[in-house]
Amino acid sequence: MSPIYALLYSMAATAVGLALPGMLNMTAVRIRLQRGYIAARQFVFGTAFTTSIQAMIAIVFANVLMANPSIIEGFRLVAVGVFLALGIFFLLKNSATPMAEAKPISKRRSFFGGVLLGFMNFLSIPYLLAAGTWGLANHYMEPTWSHRFIFMGGAGIGSLLVNFGYVKSATWVERKINFIARNINRILGVFFLVLTVWQAWVVWG
Repeated sequence: MSPIYALLYSMAATAVGLALPGMLNMTAVRIRLQRGYIAARQFVFGTAFTTSIQAMIAIVFANVLMANPSIIEGFRLVAVGVFLALGIFFLLKNSATPMAEAKPISKRRSFFGGVLLGFMNFLSIPYLLAAGTWGLANHYMEPTWSHRFIFMGGAGIGSLLVNFGYVKSATWVERKINFIARNINRILGVFFLVLTVWQAWVVWG
C-alpha cells in the first residue's frame, strides 16, 4: 500500500474521530474567543502533539493484534454489531444530553495545557487502536515501522485540521452550539449506521 494512502487514511480516521464537538475542540473554541488566535493556536499544537503520541501507542498494539489473524476476523465481525448498536443507541438517546464542557487552561501555557488535556482524553487511544487495526486489516496500511510513523504523523495532521477548523469558525460555533447540542445524538446515530453498512459490505460484500 502506498505511503500516501496510509497518510490519507490516518488523517481521515483521526479527523472523523475528532470532528464532532468534544472536550478538546470546544476548549480550543473557548480559548479563541477569550484569549485570541495565538493562544488557541498553541493549544491546538499541544493537542496534536499528544494525539501523535497516542497514535503511535495505538498502532504498535494494532500490529500486535495483526499477528493473530483470527483476532482480526473476529474484530471485523464484532465491529458490525458494535456500530449497529451504537447507531441505534444514539438515535434513541435523549437529545437534551449536555455537550462536553470546555476546560479552563492556564493563560500562559496554552501548548502544555493542550498536551495535558489531550492525555486526559481517555477515549483517544481505544479509538486510534480500532482505527489502526481496521486500517491494517483492510490493507490501507502495512505492518512496518515506516507506516507506523506515517500513521503517527497523519493523526497529528488530522488533529490540527479539525481543531484549527473549530478555531477559525469559533464565532459560528458559539452561535450554533444550541442547535448542535439538540442534534448531536442524531448525527452520531446516522454516522454509526453508515459505518455499519460499510463494515458489513467489507465483511460480506
